[in-house]
Amino acid sequence: MFSKISVKLVGIALAVVLAISSSLFAAAGDGKKVGVLWVHKSGMAQRVLDGMQQTLTKSAPGISVEVIKDIESDDAALPVYEKWQKEKDAIVFLRSDGAKFLMAHPSDIPAFIGACNNPEKLGLIKNMKKPEGNVTGVTYYLPAEYKMKLFKKVLPGMKKVALIVQEGHPSSPIEQAEVKQFCSQNSITYADAVCKNKDDLKAKVEKLLGSVDVFILGNQNLLIDNSAVVLEVCGDTPIVSLTEKPVEKKSALIAMAADDIMLGNKLGMSVIDVLVNGKAVSEVPVKIDEQPNILICVELMKKWGVKPPMDIIKVARLIK
Repeated sequence: MFSKISVKLVGIALAVVLAISSSLFAAAGDGKKVGVLWVHKSGMAQRVLDGMQQTLTKSAPGISVEVIKDIESDDAALPVYEKWQKEKDAIVFLRSDGAKFLMAHPSDIPAFIGACNNPEKLGLIKNMKKPEGNVTGVTYYLPAEYKMKLFKKVLPGMKKVALIVQEGHPSSPIEQAEVKQFCSQNSITYADAVCKNKDDLKAKVEKLLGSVDVFILGNQNLLIDNSAVVLEVCGDTPIVSLTEKPVEKKSALIAMAADDIMLGNKLGMSVIDVLVNGKAVSEVPVKIDEQPNILICVELMKKWGVKPPMDIIKVARLIK
């Protein structure tokens, strides 16, 4: 049987251990400073940021985050970036344009990307599993082959497609190359339209009308913001999308896309691995969404008389 003194000592020891543990948890990342920035407006970037902040708040509340977003240009971003090189412990640069920026302005401190296409194909790094150059992060990239196979399964009569992308966007050439390759390998006639603005988009869709049986919207703001324009013009020609927003807006039939919030959570864990757990950037792989979302617009499914296979319906998020 324990004496009163023994019990008291045990109680004191437990209290000390709990106090130390609580202190360590509260101090996770204490004093570390992270800057987040991106050029131009981007809903995806905001969602990735939201996911990152969720994770940091929960698991590393000591990390302070400063955000500057919707910056007008790379030139306007450069002074902020250079200032943060001296003041911050890490920088998060969102959007594919951010990857291009980091190529032109290598970081002296750990840098992270998000809301970004494949950084290997953009030329930022050579190996996503062992990223070099002091840069890691997350990418929404999913091989176009995955998406095209899904579209083909839902639209088995797909024989002639037109990919619509935004002029000057870093992800456009990646999507063009991958979709074209899939079409070549699967006896599908491929065309594309590179669009400058809303009026150009409308004109080029009208020009393609009748020569294709499916329109594919690229993952760029011009197409996301003006997907309703394509729907208005396309008539009986189905529209599919490389990102989820046009489906959510009921302007495209189906999409497969990464979960931006989940990618943000992964980005937060990568920041913690480097700043709190002390891992080298090269030891933290660029992460992807291994269980992407499938979205189907029920209204357009009925409009175009499309009946997706039941195995797809069961796993898809139906937009009604």
